[in-house]
Amino acid sequence: MGFSGKAKVYRGRPANQGVFVAKFFPTFSGLREAERLHRHYGENNRGKEELQRLKSKIPVNGSANQLVETASRKPAEFLYGYIGIAEDLDKLDFESKKRCLVKSKKDIEAIADAALDSE
Repeated sequence: MGFSGKAKVYRGRPANQGVFVAKFFPTFSGLREAERLHRHYGENNRGKEELQRLKSKIPVNGSANQLVETASRKPAEFLYGYIGIAEDLDKLDFESKKRCLVKSKKDIEAIADAALDSE
């Protein structure tokens, strides 16, 4: 699945390198692209709820059975995606947080409507 337009990718905190963020333009088209990606992962049982459920099942120390099961999985099975909210910024390192701006869906729709009204 590719991204149309430009998207930036940020890593998570050093202790949590499993988190990557795709940052879309703060425009209506960027919102649509993010929603499309969110929908894709949700429809394939790879959304936020499934990720949280998976994290809650992983034992702290891990087990030999879990390691074997993890090693046999395909790389695509490790990908989960969802539209983040402001609280999700805590999962990023300080430098990435400085570069992120969270806009609500209403803000983006208002910008799109204002552009249409001015024409």
